[in-house]
Amino acid sequence: VQVMETRKRVLGDEHPDTLTSMNNLAFILKSQGFINKAILLIEDCCGLRAVVLG
Repeated sequence: VQVMETRKRVLGDEHPDTLTSMNNLAFILKSQGFINKAILLIEDCCGLRAVVLG
């Protein structure tokens, strides 16, 4: 969570590195059993990636 928050603050919400951190955190949450949190984060990440990458 700290890495993602730091990247958001330093690089911005739509920076590719921030989006990678969001994606990585979602998979960690999934592996720890936090499926609903992971789904929400992946949905946010995918939405932002669509805006950024087209």
